[in-house]
Amino acid sequence: MDRAWYQLITSDLHRRRHMKMIPARHTFRFAAGLALMVLIHAALMPAEALAQPQAVGVIVMPFEIHAPAELAYLKSELPAAMKQQFTEEGANARVLDDATAESWSQSAVTHADLARLAVQTGADYLVWGSLTWIGQDFSLDVRLLASAGDRPVKVFTTVGKGVENLPGAVKKLVQDMSLTIFKREKVVEVVVEGNQRIETDAIRRLIKTKPGDVYLAQNLAEDLKAIYGMGYFDDIQIESQQRADGVVLVFKVTEKPTVRAVTVSGNIVFDSDEIKKSFNLKKGAILNIFTVRNDVRRIEEMYKEKNYHNVKVTYTIAPQKNNQADVEYAIDEGQKLQIKKILFTGNTAFSASKLKGVIDTSEKNIFSWFTSAGDLNQDILNQDAAKLQGFYQNNGYIRARVGEPQLDYEADGIVATFKINEGPRFKVGKVDFSGDMILPKEQLLPKLKIDKEPFFNREVLRNDVLALTDLYANDGYAYVDVSPLVEQNAETLQANVTFKIDKGKQVYFEQIQITGNTKTRDKVIRRELRVYEQELYGGQRLKSGIRNLNRLDYFKDVKMDTAKGSADDQMKATVGVTEKSTGAFTVGAGYSTAENGFLTGSVAERNLFGRGQTLALRGMLGSQTQRYSLSFTEPWLFDIPLSAGVELYKWQTEFDDYSRDSLGGTIRFGYPLAEN
Repeated sequence: MDRAWYQLITSDLHRRRHMKMIPARHTFRFAAGLALMVLIHAALMPAEALAQPQAVGVIVMPFEIHAPAELAYLKSELPAAMKQQFTEEGANARVLDDATAESWSQSAVTHADLARLAVQTGADYLVWGSLTWIGQDFSLDVRLLASAGDRPVKVFTTVGKGVENLPGAVKKLVQDMSLTIFKREKVVEVVVEGNQRIETDAIRRLIKTKPGDVYLAQNLAEDLKAIYGMGYFDDIQIESQQRADGVVLVFKVTEKPTVRAVTVSGNIVFDSDEIKKSFNLKKGAILNIFTVRNDVRRIEEMYKEKNYHNVKVTYTIAPQKNNQADVEYAIDEGQKLQIKKILFTGNTAFSASKLKGVIDTSEKNIFSWFTSAGDLNQDILNQDAAKLQGFYQNNGYIRARVGEPQLDYEADGIVATFKINEGPRFKVGKVDFSGDMILPKEQLLPKLKIDKEPFFNREVLRNDVLALTDLYANDGYAYVDVSPLVEQNAETLQANVTFKIDKGKQVYFEQIQITGNTKTRDKVIRRELRVYEQELYGGQRLKSGIRNLNRLDYFKDVKMDTAKGSADDQMKATVGVTEKSTGAFTVGAGYSTAENGFLTGSVAERNLFGRGQTLALRGMLGSQTQRYSLSFTEPWLFDIPLSAGVELYKWQTEFDDYSRDSLGGTIRFGYPLAEN
């Protein structure tokens, strides 16, 4: 339905209040007069237009509207909406234009005249009618006339309340008329047969075709797909049974059997229970062939991880009584195969032994029985190809390419071959900068290493990009973009590098949020960060702050997440911590010639009350000596990085002729002279 019409009807709810009842008039004279004008209009149409074939043509004539003046717009919108709905149903629908309607003069026209009109205009059906409002209620009366045969006019009527329900009423009437126009039949009943374990209601919920719906083959195809998607049926058939009042749909299903038993045969490397643990198919489950095939792949993967790369797994399904089945997996393990040889083709710059040192995959040797040497891992092998390509590109061979490793399975082992296309070797040519410069070129170049390399090195280039990014980030450009542009000169074999820099805006910390700290106070964390809210972004200071938090040893994990703030030059930072225990309790015992036996013990807390302070109590008890100490440390005295501590101690020592008691204390201060 036309969206504009919906908007007009919706907005009308705010305008309309109380309506007076308007008496309905018979609409046939209205439609007949219009039909006469349509005959004249059709006579003036080009012959080519009349000759075009139409599948099912419908002419929607203007409706007679019995409603207040504020609903006058429905005179044009209602036929347009009906035309749109007919089109969605598959008809070739048209509306009589306003100019012809305005020039209409009422004339007596019979149903036969209307039928001839439809034939001459290429339409199969004519539609006209009236809309009547009584208070808040409406009545929509529509007449449908076929152009062929001697069929009577069909009348369709619906009532409703409120202008907001008018679109639904139009849709329902057009769908009802479509049953006649397209000679469609209604579904009067939906039946499910053949299911024994699966409940009928579970199947019905997936069937979109309901009693009262139009019988459409494309909808049945979707229903069939939905039921098959349950995975419980081997076969589904849909039958339609004709009744006087419509069609009965019968969904005949054949359920898949349940699994009575799962067995494994031919296995030596793994025992059956270990293999079955990897299965998705279980006893009592619905037999699904896709699950069986997935389990076959799981078995093969288990064996290949143990270097049985020629393993073959097949399955058999044996039907049993009561719609059950036994599934057996037969395994042919084959021989254990390892990589006996690694070959390289196309390599002239580097020897095979040099390239073998680059990759992780290795050949089988005498130590393979307790190492992984010779084991084939496809993922690692693919990574090795990427490592080889990176190795070449880090040694000047910018255009080097390494193909996917080729594996040849032989009786006594596997041969892995890497095909290499080295290409020419490039030296580093001119190094330059473009874009936003915060320092002169002469000051930026010493910070790079690529120009000092004898040959082009992609890894060094990547590190230079990071160095420039950090340089700009330390000056507040958090979103700087540094792109290296490499120009290859095939004649001189030089690679000219230009660093294109887009610094963006300087960014300030709009907000720094601390999360995850249930014990440690925000103040203790913030003072270690070295960055503050409303301060210019600093990448190096941010990294230093994270290192400081890790150095405290209060947390299992420290993460920093950043996001754009309320403006392009604002950033929100979130520091997430996972706390760990900071208390310690130790007990020990020892023996010496002076003390004979002695005991030691200590209790310490490195994050006292979440303030970052340290409190420790230590003691030693022997036959001759007793020592006790109590210490306290405040790492940030006066909220500056001034460390202050105090320790009290008491010592007692027994000698042969006398005893000595010591009672005292120490005070200490510390201040960092430099930060790492």
